Amino acid sequence: RQTQNLAQYPLFRQVLPITDAAIDRLKHFTGTPSVKAQDDATAADINEWLEKRFRCNRIQTGFALGFGTMLDDMLTYGRAHTEILLTADQREVWGVQELLPTTIFYRPAADRVTVEVVQRQPGGQYKPLNPLLMMNTQFDVRGDDPYGRSLFAGIPFTAEIATAMLKSV
Repeated sequence: RQTQNLAQYPLFRQVLPITDAAIDRLKHFTGTPSVKAQDDATAADINEWLEKRFRCNRIQTGFALGFGTMLDDMLTYGRAHTEILLTADQREVWGVQELLPTTIFYRPAADRVTVEVVQRQPGGQYKPLNPLLMMNTQFDVRGDDPYGRSLFAGIPFTAEIATAMLKSV
């Protein structure tokens, strides 16, 4: 069960811009993974595809932008969920789409040990997502809670005050 109030975290970033700036700095200092290969031509070809043709999040091009969005969600919500999008013939990766963490839930699998990733659809239905096409990242997993923890999880009292202030304005 999701125990964090995910709705308060984006509000917290809006009310206190210093928290938004802090997450942006963490993303900047984390950087973007790079591709290494045994021959320079292969590395150059892969890096050119990642930088100029890799599509992400409907309107972006470039792996660095998609990776930054994933880091942003992971730090803000404690987790990030990215769906791999394939070409029409399903032979190549077309790009990726970050899924809003507030729509993603875990459901115990049949073995009662692992979990399935499901997405809440309009109308309240839950659709299982293909595990072979999902990249799920959790930040600060504790105990047996698979959801991870937001950077803001330690300050819910302050977030509740900020939310109340925002509502009163």
